[in-house]
Amino acid sequence: MSVVPEFRIELHNRDTLLLRKIQYFFGVGIILERETLNKVVYSVQSYRDITNVIIPHFDKYPLITQKKADYLLFKQGIALLNLKAQSNIEGIRKIISIKASMNFGISDTLKIQFPTALPVLRPVVSFEGKRFYSTSSINTIIESKLCPHWVTGFADAESSFIIAVFKNSKCKAGWSIRPDFTISLHSKDTSLLNIFLV
Repeated sequence: MSVVPEFRIELHNRDTLLLRKIQYFFGVGIILERETLNKVVYSVQSYRDITNVIIPHFDKYPLITQKKADYLLFKQGIALLNLKAQSNIEGIRKIISIKASMNFGISDTLKIQFPTALPVLRPVVSFEGKRFYSTSSINTIIESKLCPHWVTGFADAESSFIIAVFKNSKCKAGWSIRPDFTISLHSKDTSLLNIFLV
């Protein structure tokens, strides 16, 4: 059995240029095009590149959504891989326990193969009563207003711009039009969304 770590960003293929710029920014990884799915993927799978490039970036510029918990778990897994934990069954079991707490957990096949691998405790990420802003090049969470650059990047990743058209017998034309800007996240990020309301 082999363990392959991966940092990946997957977008619609119309954003291929953006992923190429991200690849250039990091200086590592590859671009994979999935033409049949209209998808493009930026992928970094090298332990060395993840350890020396990807992790230092996200340590310096930390995530603030619940994705940060996945990142912290990922970082634990990479530390184990760098210690060659994958060379024995107990090390693989530890890595699978970390994976079980990340993103979508582990597959049914892994659950059958490693029935004693229990999910590790997921790190708690909280921003109750806090605001996100940027001071020079260092991102910090403090009591302040939201940084417009952060909001734009966040919306770029998590939002939708929609014009809804629906029948409405109360309108003269018989139709209503409603513009809608929506940010959708997992319910565990409710406290983050609440900062947009203040």
